[in-house]
Order: sequence, then structure tokens, then C-alpha cells
Amino acid sequence: MKKVNKFCVLILVTSLSLFHSSCSKGDDNGGFSGPTTGNFLKSNFDGTTFLAEGNAAIGFFTSNSLNLSGVNTSGKNVGISLQSIDDLEVGTYNLGKTQPANYGGALFLTDINTSTFAMTTFSSAECDGAIGSLEITFISSSKIEGTFSFTGKEILQDNSCGTASKIVSNGSFRIENE
Repeated sequence: MKKVNKFCVLILVTSLSLFHSSCSKGDDNGGFSGPTTGNFLKSNFDGTTFLAEGNAAIGFFTSNSLNLSGVNTSGKNVGISLQSIDDLEVGTYNLGKTQPANYGGALFLTDINTSTFAMTTFSSAECDGAIGSLEITFISSSKIEGTFSFTGKEILQDNSCGTASKIVSNGSFRIENE
């Protein structure tokens, strides 16, 4: 879990340093939706739509790895991490606490209070009651797209599980390798 927290902070700091602007071009209906080109990560939580695109959505994928993180100016960061022993392919991946032996990963939401810089992280893969689903809907050598949703449980500073949870729904993403 320490690696996930460090990854979240690293991606958030990197994203904020690269962040220039973010404009909403997609619609708010469920399923796969978002800007027609470029990297983006979109989801709903706390009654609002989260959208990170362009320099605010950074990530990469290889034949067996997917990492994407999106950040906004309110201190919210949503991320996807998936590593597979086999090649990634179109299909659904369970990213909850119990995962198959041939892949592993997590969906996460990190909320940084922009006044105090206190950080709260919710993960799909660490605690009882956490669940997550990632569906890859398209993959080629230069682009990957998909959808996701999860109920993340709070990860406390000592890496134990808290009682708070967040529901992240209607997630969709795209990464285009250059």
C-alpha cells in the first residue's frame, strides 16, 4: 500500500506541475464518453463529474501494464493501475481486494485539501468492502480506452483501513501513446 500512496502523490505532484488547463468537452451520461481525442480520465463522485484531460491526464500503457492519473485544480486525483503477467486485452478486470494471480492493480481517488494539504486516499484493492471493476473496451499499439467504477475504502496514514468509503461511478478513460 505504501507504493500505491507514493505513486498517488508522485502522479499528483507531476500532474499539477504539468497542468495548464482543463476544458470539459464530453457529456455526462454513463458508460464510455469523453473528449474525442487525446488522453482523459472522467468519473462521477460526490454528486459531481470529474474530468481531467490533456496535461491533467497523464499515463502510459504497454502490452501488460496500464497506469493513468488525472488531477483537477480542486486537489482531486483519480487513478488506474493495472499490471498483468499476460498481455492486456479487451475484457473486464476485477480490481477489488481479491484479484486473480495473473494480474494486480487498483483504482484510487486521492483528495488533497488545498488549504491544509491533508491527503485522504481511497483504494479499490486494499480493504474489506473495497471493490473495483475496470473494463478495457479498445486496445491497440497506440491507444487504450475503457470504463471503470469502484467503491474505495479509506487508507489511513499508517496504511491501515479506515471506515470511510467513496463510490466512484461512470468512469471512462483513454491513453494515446505518442
